[in-house]
Amino acid sequence: MKIAANQSGNVRKLCFDGEFTILHIPRTKETMLKHLNACAGLEIDLTKVSEIDTSGVQLLILAAQEARRNGKTFKIGALSSAANELIGLYRLDDFLE
Repeated sequence: MKIAANQSGNVRKLCFDGEFTILHIPRTKETMLKHLNACAGLEIDLTKVSEIDTSGVQLLILAAQEARRNGKTFKIGALSSAANELIGLYRLDDFLE
């Protein structure tokens, strides 16, 4: 899993490339929460995610909840077909926007 970060104003955009699965979640979680704590908002780009599983979706939910609890914004800006399919299956489209 590769993670690229860039900032526009107070919002940090994280672009994930590769598998967003249980094998990568510990490192991904640490990185995502570190970036969330360092900015006013987080935008997630999953267009290059080749595979996502339930643990990946759980991490997105955790980050969204953490952002809201701390008065920060959280948005998923773009999805790969794999991410779109799983988020749609769990009916989380509205929650993760």
